[in-house]
Amino acid sequence: MRHRLTLGEFVAFNAYLTMLTWPMIAFGWVTNMLQRGTASWKRMLEVIDAQPAVADGPGLDEASAGTPVRGGIEIRSLTFAYNGVNVLTDISLRVDAGQTMAIVGPTGSGKTTLVNLLPRLYEPPRGTVFVDGMDVRDMPLSRLRGAIGYVAQEPFLFSESLGDNVAFGVTDSDDGRRSRTDAIAGASAIARLDTDVRDFRPATTRWSGSAGSRSQEARSSAPRSPGP
Repeated sequence: MRHRLTLGEFVAFNAYLTMLTWPMIAFGWVTNMLQRGTASWKRMLEVIDAQPAVADGPGLDEASAGTPVRGGIEIRSLTFAYNGVNVLTDISLRVDAGQTMAIVGPTGSGKTTLVNLLPRLYEPPRGTVFVDGMDVRDMPLSRLRGAIGYVAQEPFLFSESLGDNVAFGVTDSDDGRRSRTDAIAGASAIARLDTDVRDFRPATTRWSGSAGSRSQEARSSAPRSPGP
């Protein structure tokens, strides 16, 4: 050591070097996490800033916003295409409020597409799809979709309580006529989910993808719409 460091100084230097090891590792770890977080945030912004393909347009009938939707459906000469290929051609039908209708057909015949046009998951041509005599494109989306209970082919449930899944997107202020709890109870009864809930163990408060049958999953997602 050429007598430049005493033994004590050498030991102290190595001790300080050891003490710096973890901070340097942590600094590299934090830097890596920051870069990964920044990249993830940019991807999230792409989703958050995306403009919906279907949105409320000008000329909406706001005056009827407080009028309950009775549920009469009429389709007039509907033709709909994906990428220039017709999947529905000149479809016309009428279902009065309170009636029940089943649509059957082979795979790929357009059954799901037809149903998806009612809540405007796809934008139908103007003057083809009507609810209670009003063109769905002239109805506020909140009013139209709030009156429709929709069960997708692949139901998705959140890892939350059954009540939160049933009343997804509904708050007390959304419906001044009844509380959120009453809305959950009423919707569960309509979907016949209340009988299943009574059979669950008292400790069962959350629902996961493997906690129930496919039928129970579908019925849990069915009443998410607040309805009229």
